Amino acid sequence: MLSININDLSADNAEFFQHLPPGEPCTVTNAGGTLALIIGMDAPKSATPRPAGFYAGQITIAPDFNDPLTDWDEALERPVF
Repeated sequence: MLSININDLSADNAEFFQHLPPGEPCTVTNAGGTLALIIGMDAPKSATPRPAGFYAGQITIAPDFNDPLTDWDEALERPVF
């Protein structure tokens, strides 16, 4: 099992974990004690891009959706309980 000391970790060592084989455990230690167990996993699969206009004609936006709420001031003045 691989092991790395917490003091040896930094942003530069992120590459170490990127090359950890899938299923391979690695312990992170400090002063002789184990802090964490990290297990390598496969890289996430990238999503296929959706074509432009995929939901054309299926979504509608109300003409007043961006207007201020008329009862907002009243709602703020009413007691909650």
